[in-house]
Amino acid sequence: MMPLTVIFSVIRMAASQCSKTGMTPSEIVDTIMANYSRSEIPQPQPIPVQVEVTVQDIMELSVLSNSFSADIWFR
Repeated sequence: MMPLTVIFSVIRMAASQCSKTGMTPSEIVDTIMANYSRSEIPQPQPIPVQVEVTVQDIMELSVLSNSFSADIWFR
């Protein structure tokens, strides 16, 4: 429920700043994202995100370069 609240708050804020005529889609996105910062922690509370990872197959394993190739699923 929290992510929907955040999305609707941003849309409501942008709607008040955008005129109905004369704005391109790019300008609308710029207005919505004007105060966005990747380096700031969401306020008042961070949004919890749960991710599941499943390893389907390990195809290559290199001891020399300490690397491997794998098929994984994110859910």
